[in-house]
Amino acid sequence: KVTADIDYLGANRKEKLDLYYPEQSSNKRMLAIIMIHGGGWVEGDKAKKREIAVCTALAKAGFLCASINYKLGNKSWPQNLYDCKTAVRFLRVNADKYNIDANHIGMIGGSSGGHLAAMSGLTGNDPNFDPKQPYGGISTRVQAVVDMYGVTNLLTRENTSASGVPNGVLKDGTAPRVLGCTRTECPELWKQASPVNHITKDSPPFLILHGTADTTVDYK
Repeated sequence: KVTADIDYLGANRKEKLDLYYPEQSSNKRMLAIIMIHGGGWVEGDKAKKREIAVCTALAKAGFLCASINYKLGNKSWPQNLYDCKTAVRFLRVNADKYNIDANHIGMIGGSSGGHLAAMSGLTGNDPNFDPKQPYGGISTRVQAVVDMYGVTNLLTRENTSASGVPNGVLKDGTAPRVLGCTRTECPELWKQASPVNHITKDSPPFLILHGTADTTVDYK
């Protein structure tokens, strides 16, 4: 069962989320997973083929899945991250309404969505990365992350051969557009936006999936 285009960011935002439910209702609280679409932080949609497939599979396995749209395009950082973390808060605030276990929320994303899932998971409740509103004060911490071929270090990302082998030449991709500056103009911001720099002993468990033939994000 799917409920589409739920307002989770506030009335002034066009981005919405879709909720996928198991067909069989249960008295037991559901574990929830937020799906973050890919598209280089500049395109993509919550209802693309991959997102529908992932959320449908998760709902059939008994999870509630929320597929979200978030801010895209030029200078969208850090609002894109804030939107993902607001989705966590939205599910917690509405846990009773949707029969969610608020203590068990995970994230999954592919490509740029994998990057945002990783950043969300590694900076949960960090005041430097949490939006003040909406739902200020509600925890943004998640309990698990699945990162499918997301960039983990923007500063060391490389171009690849046609078969996906990293060739040692640094790759910018869309990062200068999204962050609003180049790696030489603001290396600290590029470092700040790289998940690898936020790992601690308290980080949630991760499952990282990556193909060795990937020519968009090098496997290193």
